[in-house]
Amino acid sequence: MRNFLVLAMSFLACLSAEANEWGQLTPTSYLLVPAENMKILAAAALVEDQIRTSLMDVSGKMCGKSETSDLSEAGPYKINGVNVRFTEACINGTRVLAPTTPEGKEFFTHAITTGPTTVEFDFGVVLHFDGQGFDAVKKALLETKSAL
Repeated sequence: MRNFLVLAMSFLACLSAEANEWGQLTPTSYLLVPAENMKILAAAALVEDQIRTSLMDVSGKMCGKSETSDLSEAGPYKINGVNVRFTEACINGTRVLAPTTPEGKEFFTHAITTGPTTVEFDFGVVLHFDGQGFDAVKKALLETKSAL
């Protein structure tokens, strides 16, 4: 996951994806910019033959520069009006948030990859993602499983 985050930081420097369009970071990872074009992104990656999703806060507001921390509880945050518990950690200055429970992971992945998704954080921060078009991303991710 640390390599993924380092690549994500590099990607942000030259981010060309439009809001609400999945942009390829590596052959096995993609990022989605919210409609608000904030520095909190949705991420999808192929990990151990499964598609995993998370949120990445690269604003620098929650993690110090180059900070790496242990996992801790976060939230719950509302995903399409449903409270979902998250776990967070700072990895090289980027705050990474992922659902804690298997049910939360499944719910969040389905929401962020199938259509309009509203994410409500603390302090009134609300983001809108439109994961439409993920079928092509999913196909590309799964095709990497057959790499020689």
